[in-house]
Amino acid sequence: MKIPYGISNFEDISTSGYYYVDRTQYIEVLENLSEKFLVFLRPRRFGKSLFCSMLGYYYDVLYKDRFEELFGKYYIGRKPTSRKNSYLVLNLDFSGIETGTKEKLYRDFGRKISRSISLCLNQHQLADQKWIDKITSQETPASIIGEFFNYIHINSNHKLYVIIDEYDLFANDLLAFQPNEFKKHFSSAGFVRNFYEQIKQATKERIVDRIFITGVTPIALDSLSSGFNITKKITAWPEFNQMLGFTAEEVRTIIKKICVECQDVEVVDCQKMFGDLCRYYDGYLFSKESSTRVFNPDMILYFVSEFIRSKRCKYPDNLIDSNIISDYTKIQQMFKVGDYEKNLEKLDELLKEKQLTARLTDINLLDRNRFRSFTTSDFISLLFFLGIITIKGAHGTNLKFVIPNYCIEQLYQEFFIRIIEQRSNVKIEVATLEDCLYEMSQNADIKPLVKMVESFLHGLSFRDFQKFDEKYVKLAILAYLSLTNLYITKTEYEVEDGYVDLALFERSPYEVKYQFAFEIKYLKKSEQDKPKLEAKYSEALEQMQKYRQSNEFTAATNLKTFILIFVGDKCEVCEEVK
Repeated sequence: MKIPYGISNFEDISTSGYYYVDRTQYIEVLENLSEKFLVFLRPRRFGKSLFCSMLGYYYDVLYKDRFEELFGKYYIGRKPTSRKNSYLVLNLDFSGIETGTKEKLYRDFGRKISRSISLCLNQHQLADQKWIDKITSQETPASIIGEFFNYIHINSNHKLYVIIDEYDLFANDLLAFQPNEFKKHFSSAGFVRNFYEQIKQATKERIVDRIFITGVTPIALDSLSSGFNITKKITAWPEFNQMLGFTAEEVRTIIKKICVECQDVEVVDCQKMFGDLCRYYDGYLFSKESSTRVFNPDMILYFVSEFIRSKRCKYPDNLIDSNIISDYTKIQQMFKVGDYEKNLEKLDELLKEKQLTARLTDINLLDRNRFRSFTTSDFISLLFFLGIITIKGAHGTNLKFVIPNYCIEQLYQEFFIRIIEQRSNVKIEVATLEDCLYEMSQNADIKPLVKMVESFLHGLSFRDFQKFDEKYVKLAILAYLSLTNLYITKTEYEVEDGYVDLALFERSPYEVKYQFAFEIKYLKKSEQDKPKLEAKYSEALEQMQKYRQSNEFTAATNLKTFILIFVGDKCEVCEEVK
C-alpha cells in the first residue's frame, strides 16, 4: 500500500501505484455548472494542489493520447465529459512568493507568471525561445500575461483553461505582516489587481474559457473588487462539501487495508482506530446545508504512512504532522489582523465555551476603493477559512462554529500557552512537564503538576486575575498538557451524568498505569473564606462522586479521580475521590 503523503502531482499518483481516493467525479459536476469561473477555498493541506493537478491533466490537450493511462481506472475514465483534453492549460501557483520587501514581491510574482507561461508555450510547442523571451520580458506582470493572451489568440486554435493554486498565500502574509503593502497592491492601482484585470479581459475576448482558483481565504479576491468580479465562489455549496477531504466511509476503507497490511505483525483494533481517527482528524463541515463531515486528508495520510512504515503498525508518536504545525504557526500571525486584543478574547471564548456564533462573511475589506475596518464577524470567518473552526449548525441568521477535532484544539492550546507565557513571568519547560506527567502515569502522583499550575498562576498579573475563573484554570492545565503526547486530554468530557472538567486518557502507542479525571473549582483571593471554600469542596465532591457512578467511569481501567480547588494562585484542596 503506497501512501501518497506529500505528493500533489496527479500523474505520479495515477501511474506509480499510489493509493488514491477518487475525486474525478467532481470534474463532471464542475463542468456541468452554468458558471465557468470558479473559486474554491479550503484550509491549508487539504488536497487543493492535487485537485488542481488532476484538472490540468484532464483538460490539457497535451495529454490527450494518455487519457486511458491517467484516468482509465477512475470514475471520469468510464464517463468522460465532452471537454476532456480540449484546452491549453495555464497552471499558476502563487506559493513561495517572498513578501519581505515590495521589490521581492514584485519580482517573485512576475517570475512565477513568466515561468508558467514559458512552460505552457514550450510543452505545447507554440513558440520558440525568441518569442517566449519577448513575452516574458514585458515590464509588468499584467503586461506579461496580456502579451501571452494576445499570442495565444493569434497562434492557437484552442482556448485557455487557467488554473490558479494558492492564489492568496502571499496576500495573507502581506495582510498579517504588512497591511499597508496589502492595501497598496490590491487597490485599484495595484499590480496584483492589474494582473487579474488582464485575465478578466481575456474572458471577455473568449481567449480564456474557464478558470479554477484555489486558496484559503477570500480576502484577496474580494479586495480585487471590480477588477475581477467575474468569479463564482463555490466554497460553501453543499454539493462540494466533501470534494476535498475524506468521508467516514473512505477512512473505514483505508483502515481495512491497514488491517490487511498488519495482519502478520499484530492484531489491529480497527474499530478503536476508526474512533481515534474521528477524534483526531474528523469534524470539518464547510456548508451549513450539508450534514457530512470530512477528515483532514493530509493528517489521515500522515497517520497511515507512519502507521505502516516498515511494517511498524503502531500509532505515530506525534499525532500532528510537523508540516501542519509549521503551517498553523504561520497562520497564527493572521490573528493580528484587526484588533488583536478583541481577537484574543474571541479565541479565549472559543476554548472556554467550546463554540462561537457569528455571521459568515466574505471578509471584503475594500469598499468603494476604501479599506473598511476588520470586524469580529470577519475574524471568526477568518478562523473558519483557516480551518481553526468549522460549522456546527445554524443559529438564526448566524452560524455556530466549533473546533473541528482534537488535533486542531491541541494546536490552539500551544498558541494559548505562548500568549500566557508572553503575559506572565513563567515559562514552562516541556521536559519538566513530561517528567511530571510520567510520574503521574506511573505512580498517580499529581503534586508536581499542581505545583506547575501554581507557578503559572503566580506569574499572572492582577489584571489577568480580574477575569479569572475555574474555566481559565482548566484551560491553563489543558494547554500545558497539550504540549506532551503521553495522554489524550479532554475538557468538559461528557458522561451520562454531566461533564467532567478535565480528563486524561491513555493514547497509543504509549502505555500508562493510570488515567485521570479532575473536577476543578476556583475562588479569587478576595472571595476566600471558610464557608465559600467548604461550599466549593462539597459541590466538587458531589459532582465527582456522581460521575464515578457513570458507565464511562466504571468501565475505565485504573482511573484516578481528583478534586482540585484553587484560591488565587494556590491549590488549597488536592484530594483523591475513591
